[in-house]
Formats: sequence, structure tokens, C-alpha cells
Amino acid sequence: AVKPSQLPARLRIAQFLILPPHQHSGHGTHLYMTIHSACFADPTVVELTVEDPNETFDILRDTADYHILHSEFTKHHVNINPDPYKAHSLGQRPRLVPTADLIPTKLLHDIRMSYKIAPTQFAHILEMFLLSQIPSEKRRAGGANMSRLLIKKYKMDDPDDRRYYWWRMLTKQRLYKRSKDMLIQLDMSDRLQKLEETVDNVEAGYEDLLKGFAAREEILKAREEEATVVPGKPGKSANGTLNRDQRAKRKFTVEDDEDEEEGETPKKAKT
Repeated sequence: AVKPSQLPARLRIAQFLILPPHQHSGHGTHLYMTIHSACFADPTVVELTVEDPNETFDILRDTADYHILHSEFTKHHVNINPDPYKAHSLGQRPRLVPTADLIPTKLLHDIRMSYKIAPTQFAHILEMFLLSQIPSEKRRAGGANMSRLLIKKYKMDDPDDRRYYWWRMLTKQRLYKRSKDMLIQLDMSDRLQKLEETVDNVEAGYEDLLKGFAAREEILKAREEEATVVPGKPGKSANGTLNRDQRAKRKFTVEDDEDEEEGETPKKAKT
């Protein structure tokens, strides 16, 4: 007989309570990573979810999950195929977004199941990673020519421009599926405008999170460098940089782009 404790289960985090004297010290991220590691090692847990997270927890969760999955995506060279229609003849192009020809869906499904991350959360982290693989000057925040992109679409000359076009289409596809009941009540022009506005807000939220992640990685790298101190020269690391207590503290804040739970209407990113 199978014991109830041996049955597959979804583990749900209800909330974190970090007392004021210990806030902003990384304890929340460390606790989340510890819980995720325990879930990863437990064969009975198939998915880690969060119950009604607030915006602060969303940021913590996104940053931690991005840190977890970044190396995995990098190892497998996950990226958007800029030319998905090459797999089809001119008369057989799919009417819908050719998702399976744009990204390795089977590989990504296996990664998600392996790391036991909920589908919507995994989609957020994947979209953020795919955006990071596009040069910043080819993205909206970096001054991409959006009018030209709207006209030429997947026929842009530069493959990174085409990747950006398809990134927006993949993101719109997910947003449409999640809010279909609301969007189908709008006229086609209003529906397209709403999707454009929403994907812009989502992208802005991802840009903020990517900046935060990059800043966090720089801090971690600096701390590693500071661990090696030049003998006889206190206050300097082996590469000559100042120790943490002698540098001005850098602070950064980010705002998430949308609620994490399935079925909720996306909210605007605050920029």
C-alpha cells in the first residue's frame, strides 16, 4: 500500500515573516532557496507554488528563480529561433505563433518539471531570460525602432531584430491565453492595443528585474573578490578594489510587472 506521504504533492509557500531588524539582509532569498532545494531533493514534491504573493515577494521569487534557471538555460543555449518559417514552405506557414519552431518546447518542459517550478512562474523567468539574450539596443528600452518593427515584423534584416519581434509575439500569446475571456469582449483594434500596452508594461518590469539581477551578481562577485585580501595591505583585495565597508552602498529598487497567479489580470509595471 502507498502511504499518503508518498503521493505526489504540490508544496505551497503561504508567507514569509522577516522581522524588521533582519529585513533587507538577504534572509528571505536564502529561505526561499533553501525551500526550493528541499523540494528539488524530495521525489514526492512535483511543484513549488506560492499563495497570493505580494509585489515584494514577487521580486524576491523572480530574482531567486532567475538565479536558479539562468545557468540551466545558458548550458542548453536556449534562445529564440529568428527564422521559424524556414521549417515550412511558403504555402504552409502556420496561422498562429509557431511556438515549437521558435523555442525548444520539449527541453523547456523537462527543465520546468525537473526544477519543479509552476508553469506561469516558469514562463515569466523564460521570457526574462530570452529578453536578456537580445542586445539591449535592439529592445524597446534601448531605443529599438518600434514603428519599423511593426511594419517589417519577422522580415527584419538583423536576426536580433527578428528575435525581438518573435519575443513580443510569444509574450502576447501567453498574455492573450491568460486574459482571453476579457480580451474577446473588446473590438479587434482595442484588443491589439491592449496587448501592445500590456506587453510594453511586462517588458519594462523585466528590464527592471534584469538590472536588479545584474547588480546583485556584481555585488556577489565583489564579495568573492574581497575574500582574497592582499597580505600587508588591509582594505584592499587582490585586484585592488576597496572592501565593502569602504565603498559607498548601492541600492536598487524594482517593481514587478504582473501578478504571478494564473487567471489574474496583469497589472502595470511601475517605472
